[in-house]
Amino acid sequence: MQTQENQPNQAWWTKATLKQLYVRSNALQSISKLIPIAVLLLFWEVLSGTAVPAAVLPPFSEVSPEIITLGTSGDIYDHLYDTLFRGLAGLFVAIAIAVPLGMAMGRSEWVARNLNPIISLTYPLPKSPLIPLVVFWLGMGHLSRITLAVIGGLLPILISSYNGAENIQEELLWVSQSFGLSSIEETYKVMIPAALPTVLTGVRIGMIFSFIIVISSEMIMANSGLGVMVVQFGQYGQYPKVFATVFWIALLVAGLDRLYLLISSYLLRWSDQEVSGL
Repeated sequence: MQTQENQPNQAWWTKATLKQLYVRSNALQSISKLIPIAVLLLFWEVLSGTAVPAAVLPPFSEVSPEIITLGTSGDIYDHLYDTLFRGLAGLFVAIAIAVPLGMAMGRSEWVARNLNPIISLTYPLPKSPLIPLVVFWLGMGHLSRITLAVIGGLLPILISSYNGAENIQEELLWVSQSFGLSSIEETYKVMIPAALPTVLTGVRIGMIFSFIIVISSEMIMANSGLGVMVVQFGQYGQYPKVFATVFWIALLVAGLDRLYLLISSYLLRWSDQEVSGL
């Protein structure tokens, strides 16, 4: 009887121990995050040649050598640099414009009243139809791509900055005024730190949108960039290389996103909030 009574307790203790090991082990958590990716790749391998012709969807076993070849040959790096430069340059310009403007909208009813109609009109507008126009106006070089990156990232950052400034607790501003802070001191010491988590979330979204429109523009009209490689390989029916290039695009954007999360965590080390997202 005593042995039977101890069996549920022993099972509970085993589950609790395994749970503690999982929580404390970073390696196990990292491996568990890779399981869905492994399942997806396995599904891709099975789907190719069965439900979808292998000529259109090559199996991952054919794509993986092309991924390594692209990475070791060096042919991809010039294109990768151009895409990276265009996306980041446009993102920084968008931040420089959107953050001050959004903060001003959040603290000034006059500014918000005059800009809200423009934002409401342009936010739902698809950005892809602007690609041929911007390229026609500014040419096929870096300037047109950077401009498109600004267009892609501007509104998410602007709206997040606006929401962050608008939702600042009034008590914080009262305290700053009671200490005799000037408007500039109040902005840098109170408003920006209070709105920073929301602003950083908007920058994260804006970064993704900037690279989406840059790579899309490279696929339509460009002389260099990762989007150009996708189109060129596709035109010659080299679909394993197409998917290999898409892999490098995903790796680039995902790597930038993880790096951004690390930087954001450092900037918000004083706060109990964090950048939202996956």
